[in-house]
Amino acid sequence: MEWLTWFHHYYPILFYGAFFIAMFIEGDLTLLFTGALISREKNIHFYEVFIVAFIATLIHDVLFWKIGNRLGQLQKKRYLGFNLEKISATMKRMERFAGIFIVFSKFAWNFNRVILVSIGYIKVSLQRLMRYSLIAAIAWPLLYLSIGYVFADQTQLFRYGLERVGIFIAGVIVLIILFQLYIKKIITKVFYSFNGTSVPEDQQK
Repeated sequence: MEWLTWFHHYYPILFYGAFFIAMFIEGDLTLLFTGALISREKNIHFYEVFIVAFIATLIHDVLFWKIGNRLGQLQKKRYLGFNLEKISATMKRMERFAGIFIVFSKFAWNFNRVILVSIGYIKVSLQRLMRYSLIAAIAWPLLYLSIGYVFADQTQLFRYGLERVGIFIAGVIVLIILFQLYIKKIITKVFYSFNGTSVPEDQQK
């Protein structure tokens, strides 16, 4: 980990730039790992990381909302294997609950982007999106950074050898994934129940 400390000390802009990009690739694991890193490297400040994560989350949400908006204009039917027509029909029925899905889908593995695209597809306003994305941009990074920080700090994770650190981190990642898959299953059932249909087989996994 010393090279990360060195990199942050001499190239802080590049460090936070890499963190910003990683948020778009795999936000959950990036936040967990960075939270753990903060517990060890005291010169990496929690509030600085949180601000970058907050901005990245807002830009991410607007970007995928924009993609959905564009797909709606082009009348595209599918996105990443999801049938946008069926999802959008459901979203229109439950549009008043769109904010709840924006926030809680952040904690559902690989489901948030589908919700954001669907919201853009049915032309939910950017102003309304931002109202709830602000909540998500605070709650999601704060929770996952805190989990990584507390876990690493309380277990004194980085005092162990690299192999044990890897096992610890892998275990936390597995638990987070299982938790998010469970949340995704619940959200998916609620989502389709509004349309009076059962969950499609390809979404039951």
